[in-house]
Order: sequence, then C-alpha cells, then structure tokens
Amino acid sequence: MEGQNTTPATSPSWYSYLPDFPGLRKKSVDSGEPTNVSVVPPESSLTTARSPSDPALTENKDVRQRDVVSTHSSIHSSTNSPEPVAHFAENFTELLKDAIWNKYTPEDEPQPKPRLPSPTVSGNIALGTVPTEEDENEKLEQLLQSYDVVDLQDSDRQVCNLLQYYTSSVNIICQKEWRLLNEAEQQDALKNIRAFAQLLNTFSSDDLATILVRESSRPEAAQRIKHLQSRLEEIYESYRGLAALLLPTEAVIQHTRALCNALRPRIQQLQVNQLAGSHKASESSWASCNNVACGNPGKADSEGISEQFDRDILRNSNFAIFNQEEELQFHSAVKNYEYQQEHTENSRECFKKDCHRELIQLCAGYPVNMLTVVSDLASQSPYNPLCHTMNQLLKEKLEPGYVVAPQERKTETRLLPKPDGKLVVELTLAFNQYKLNAPDGRQYLIDQPTLIQSRTTLDPDRLDERKLGDIELHLLSADRCINFT
Repeated sequence: MEGQNTTPATSPSWYSYLPDFPGLRKKSVDSGEPTNVSVVPPESSLTTARSPSDPALTENKDVRQRDVVSTHSSIHSSTNSPEPVAHFAENFTELLKDAIWNKYTPEDEPQPKPRLPSPTVSGNIALGTVPTEEDENEKLEQLLQSYDVVDLQDSDRQVCNLLQYYTSSVNIICQKEWRLLNEAEQQDALKNIRAFAQLLNTFSSDDLATILVRESSRPEAAQRIKHLQSRLEEIYESYRGLAALLLPTEAVIQHTRALCNALRPRIQQLQVNQLAGSHKASESSWASCNNVACGNPGKADSEGISEQFDRDILRNSNFAIFNQEEELQFHSAVKNYEYQQEHTENSRECFKKDCHRELIQLCAGYPVNMLTVVSDLASQSPYNPLCHTMNQLLKEKLEPGYVVAPQERKTETRLLPKPDGKLVVELTLAFNQYKLNAPDGRQYLIDQPTLIQSRTTLDPDRLDERKLGDIELHLLSADRCINFT
C-alpha cells in the first residue's frame, strides 16, 4: 500500500462540534485550546454539541468525563416512583458521552483492487549532478532561493506553473526512445529532468500538494476536484516514465511518487466534503435497512431477552430508559461505569443482570414478545444496517465502490414509553473517524464527524408491522484525510 507516514494532528470529536442540525440542542463550547494543524488544511465547518471533547482512541475517557450520577435502585415499585436522574428533552442525550466507543471491523471487507503496475523494466541512465545553465533554470534557482515555504501565498502560481511545465517536459521526454536521441537532445532532456528534480527536492511533498490544492481553488468543488485529478494523472505519468528511464536509485523517482501519495488524500477529502450537511436516506437504502432492523429478532433466552443483546451489552451496546415525562431512569453506560470502578470478578455478570432487570420491568404489562423485540433493538442489530446507509450515500452522491468502516462508534438506543401504551425507540449512531475503501482500491483514514439517526414506534398490538422512520445522516466537514497503511 502506497502511503505517507504522517503524524495525525489532534482531531475534534463529534461531541465538540456545534452543528446547526434540526433536533440537536446547541451549547457554546470554548475550550481555549490552540488551533491544531492537521495533515490536510482544515476547512471551516460548523461545530457541535452538548458534551466535552471526546478524543478518539483515548483510554479512561469515562473517568475524565464522568459527571452524571445514576440511581442505585434497580426495580421500583408502582407505589414508590423513582427519583429521576436527569431530564433530557432533546434527541441526543448528554449521557451519550458516558458510552464507550465500540471497535467495529466488517467481517467481509473488500480487498484493494490491483493498481497500475510500476514499470517492469528500469532504465540505466544516471541523472548526474551537472549544473544547468539554461535561462529558465536560472530563474527557477532564483525563485527557489527566495521562496518562503511558511507563507504559501504569493508564489503559488509560479511554482504550480513550473511544476506543470517540467511535468509536461518529462512526460514528452519519457515517451521518446532514448537511444534514438542525439547527444545534444539527451543533454537537453537531462537538464529538464534535473530542474524537475531540483523543484521536488526543494519542497516537501506535503508542501507541494498544499500549493496545488490552494492554487486550484474554484467556486465549484467539482471543477476543483477535476483539475486536481488531472494534475495527479500527469504527475503519476512522470513517475512511471522516470522509473522506466533512470536508475532506480535516483531520488527524483521517489520524490515524484511521494507527491502523488500526498495529493491523493487531499483530493479524496474534497470529494467527501461534498457530502457535508444533512441528508435523508434514499428509499432503496431505507428499505434494505428497515428489513434488517425491523426483521424478526433472533433467539431469546428463558427470560425473553434476545441472545444478540446478551452478547452486545458486554460490548457496550448502550441503551437508556425514560419515563413518560421524559425523565431518565436508567442508562447502561452509567451502570457499566459504576461496576468498572468496583473491579470485582463478577461485575460483568452483575451488570448484565441489572440490564435484564430494567428491560423486564419496562416491558411488564406488554405482550410477551415485546421484551424480545425491545432487547434486540437495544443490541447492535439495527446499527450495522444504519452504517450501510453511509455506503449508499457515497454510492449515490459520488460513485459506486466506496466502502465505509467506522473505526470507532457510539450508539444509544432510547426507550420512551408513551401514555397511549406505545413505546418509542430512538436509534442514534455517531462516529468521528472512518476508514474508506475507495473505488481504485486505495484506503484512507478520514476524520469526519457523522451522526445517523432514526426511530420506530412499537404498537403492542401490531409489533409485526413496525417500521423505521426516516433515516437522517448528518456529516460535518472532514478536517483530516491520510493514506491508510
């Protein structure tokens, strides 16, 4: 896998953003921390929501974030109503921050498609270090000596023009039979290649890729992406030509390849950023997701709890139970945190029994199969198809062949009984980072906060007719994209 080894900058989590999405409560966040510089210059984006920052892949985050106290009572009698833990009227509860990120790796992940092979036969021509004397090369020397790499502003267009000029020159040279050129033509060709090598050696691949992206700014993203893809094709053609012509030890070959590797993720970031905003899953995507999420639950144990729930609750499949006044009564992430602090041998089993007890109490008075359905919806069962709607969105808006695999995700199933006897189940899936398999077989790691939500209403008398409501996807702008190796 071609890729660049870049130390990722600290990326804000979904919960440190303040999006202007309907149904999400806004709350100002001012961390006072300095702005981080990411691999790809971040674009301005909306920021979101209701809890402190939650950095990805950080251990013991619950210890730092913990500011919610759970009730210790498990089963409440009908005559002695419990004192509510908290009151949340919005779709995305603050207690979601106490949930633990779930590692997710698709079982059947497509293998990268084969790429264009590198040249099978390398040339034997040494580039040498003979200084160039052409006027244009002297102008290049003066430009590179005076160029300020820190401030990539004034000379961007000059550098881009030089890069395009030497790229075109190299491509023309490499298309010719070297042995058919006379000595003067060979020397002239080597001068151009040396000048190209000098340009690539002066700037890092990241700096050159940044210059190309900045210089390509256009009102419409599609035009900008098309322009950069054309430049990438020219540079990659130069890499192949130089690898076939020169000795494999020549540094210009590796520099050209590194520039391609630095430019690809920037183009990919521009592509996924076309999806920033709110979307509703298409009819076909909704139908496939609904068939899985609202299908018949799997096997149940003797208590009527779905076996899938028993497996997933220990993998942090979080759920929250509210009363009819929308007051929080129980949150599995809070209870799990409390047991983790005890460090007892049977804490996992006690935690699972508490979750069973709360679900059984909630479903008391409903038909027997209500408990199986509710526990299945509180497992990972509905969330895997919800992830698939992201793949469908990329397929419909960009092109087929994209596969998204969230590297970590947060889930919360909210259970809200209604006065009319129905039970509303709200599903929330969020992740900040995902691995993207592109149609060309390359893989990228992208930081793009994503929120996927849906809900269903369970009618005790018509459980078999349950259906998901609209599936909504909210994506913020990606602030980092790197080659995944």
